[in-house]
Amino acid sequence: MDYKEFTGKFLPLIILFTSFSTYLLTMAPSIYWGDSPELVSAAYTMGIAHPSGYPLYVLFGKLFTVIPIGTIAYRLNIMSAFFASFAVMLLYFVALKITKSRLAALFSSLTLGFSYTLWTQATIAEVYTLNAFFLVALILILLKWAETMKQRYLYAFSFVFGLGLTNHLTLILALPAFAFFIIGHIRKLQVQKVIQLRSILIMLIFFVIGISLYIYLPLRAAQNPFINWGNPISLKFFINHVLGTGYGHYFVPQYALLNFAKAFVYLLMQFPLTLPFAFIGIKALAVRHKTILALVSLITLFNITYNIIYNIQDIIVYYIPTYIIFSLFIGVGLWHSLLLINAKFYAIRKYIYYALVTATLLLVVSNAFLLFFIFKGEQGDIDRSESRAADNYAKFMLAYAKPNSIITGDSDNSVFPLIYYQAVEGKRKDLIVLYKGILTESAWYADQLKQRYPERNLIIEGSKENISVVFNVPSILYDVLIDPSLVETFNATLVNEYQASKITATPA
Repeated sequence: MDYKEFTGKFLPLIILFTSFSTYLLTMAPSIYWGDSPELVSAAYTMGIAHPSGYPLYVLFGKLFTVIPIGTIAYRLNIMSAFFASFAVMLLYFVALKITKSRLAALFSSLTLGFSYTLWTQATIAEVYTLNAFFLVALILILLKWAETMKQRYLYAFSFVFGLGLTNHLTLILALPAFAFFIIGHIRKLQVQKVIQLRSILIMLIFFVIGISLYIYLPLRAAQNPFINWGNPISLKFFINHVLGTGYGHYFVPQYALLNFAKAFVYLLMQFPLTLPFAFIGIKALAVRHKTILALVSLITLFNITYNIIYNIQDIIVYYIPTYIIFSLFIGVGLWHSLLLINAKFYAIRKYIYYALVTATLLLVVSNAFLLFFIFKGEQGDIDRSESRAADNYAKFMLAYAKPNSIITGDSDNSVFPLIYYQAVEGKRKDLIVLYKGILTESAWYADQLKQRYPERNLIIEGSKENISVVFNVPSILYDVLIDPSLVETFNATLVNEYQASKITATPA
């Protein structure tokens, strides 16, 4: 087996193994802050997660819970690493199809694999690496279709696109780019009747089959699972949940200019050493592959446009599609730069070429190590292998809460870790963990609490700013005042009563 044959067969697997191993070594051992504990709980109980419900993630997650390794949360963390690694490997094939260069493909895949945001999402239970996998897979399928013009690739594209939307609806933002590419490619090749009415109908059928997985939501809601966000059992509740209508107030166009500036900072965070090569890559694609450049540029354009008006705290993860495209640009740019330098030193091109390849690989790896050492700390680190703050917080709260008491909180960080321990680990089910922040806005939640705890005679009074939750059964009401930075290092088994009241909870 010669060198070319070896790299052709094994380089993608090496990329897959390298990225997956890196993610495993830096992965959180259990639950993390944010949505992760709730997503794990929904997957384990086959429940309904927060909008849009993420049925595909929940079903995939249920499969990963059977892995006999670590905690249930750790197994869902592995799922994130799994799909992130496959997204990285698939980007190798995308870049290879575009450039016909294994070197460019290698650079693109490693650049994405060691980018800050994808790396952080690959070490915790979240939906974004699965979304990244679908986006890269869809681009690859379209490139294969453009290469062969065989209809079966469009059918596969339609099914995968519909299925991908059942994980995260923001995948729909790439639809204009996909449509432009398909129509533009047909016109470019002057192919007549490539997509006939019959073919369009078949594509639509495959799309419907994929997206029909959303039927999971009302089916499971009817069985009243422990995690049943939105209770999407009726058509109205189902539509509201899937579309996330309750999040409409986060769309704030007046902050678009400021958020656009933040978007550039986020981009620089991903590739602090290699970003300049992206502009060389864009120029190279403009000369060689205008249609493909239009495809990936439109994906980026619609992604950024949506994100700059969606004013949420963790918006950086929504930019992962943009980081995927820029990883492609950077890989192409690095490769093109090597070719230009190699051409100027033709007489000794062999030695210079290998020296430059080595230097460029070191640059990509250095970019990864720079990120690794810059972003340290519980809320921004890449290495989360020792991150147990959310886990310790939940254990502490459940250890100190008195029997049959109620714990309320106004944030994901204060509520979801406790929900995980109840739903997944089966701990302290005598407690009522109540997400006070959504009570006044979500009638389904109040109804759910009343049905689940009928003996408590729940009464809700007041406004969102001054809510009063009354239970007819005597109990101690704990109001969670959680600041993750304060509980980063404490040990749940050693913390004393003074620290308890100071750090996490005070009796109402």
